[in-house]
Amino acid sequence: MPVEGNVIVESDITNWGAATDATKQRIIDETESLIQRQLGDIYYPRAFDVYINGNGHHEVFPQLDYSIVTVTELKVHGVVIDTDDYGFNDYKVYFESQFQDEEEVILSSDIRYFPTGRRNIQITGTEGTAVADVPQAIKEAMIMYASWKNDSTLYERYLPGTKRIDQLENRFDMKHFKYLTGVFEVDQLLQGFVRRTPGLAAV
Repeated sequence: MPVEGNVIVESDITNWGAATDATKQRIIDETESLIQRQLGDIYYPRAFDVYINGNGHHEVFPQLDYSIVTVTELKVHGVVIDTDDYGFNDYKVYFESQFQDEEEVILSSDIRYFPTGRRNIQITGTEGTAVADVPQAIKEAMIMYASWKNDSTLYERYLPGTKRIDQLENRFDMKHFKYLTGVFEVDQLLQGFVRRTPGLAAV
C-alpha cells in the first residue's frame, strides 16, 4: 500500500531513515491534520450533500464549512437541474440564465430563482480545496514539518514566552506573527493562510 496523505506523499520526505510504513503514515497524517487545523481549512475535496431553504432569489448560499470545489448535482423540489443551467463559486450556487420548464421550478418567464420553501433545495458536491489548487507554500510547510518530526535538529522549536521567541522578536517583526506549529521556519511559510484563530499546537 502506498504511504500518502491528501497533500504530501512518502517520496516528498527524504529523511525517513528506518521508519516503518505505519510510522510514515502516522507522521504524514499528523502533519496534515495539525496544519489544516491551525489554518482553519482543508486541503483536499470533501464530499457534501445538503438541503437548504429556497429564498426566492436567483442564488443560494449553502453555508458550508469550506469553499465549494464542485457541484455535481442540484435539485429544486426534487427536480434535477441541468448542469449547464447553473454555476457556483466559493460560497454560492446561482442560475446562469433564464429558463422555464414543465415542473415550474422557475415560476416567472423572465426571472430565474430558487422558489421559497423549507429544505427544497438539495446541493451535492465537494468543499475544501482541489488537489491541484493547494498552495505550494502549504505543501512545502507540510514537507518541512514532517521532516522535522523525523529529525528535530533540522529546525529549532519555539514556544510563546520563551527565550527563543525573544531572540526572534529581535530579528523579525513578530507583532502579528501567529504561533502555529512551533517550528519557526514552517510558521513563516504559513502566516498568510490562516483563516481562523489558531490554537496552541502540540509538537
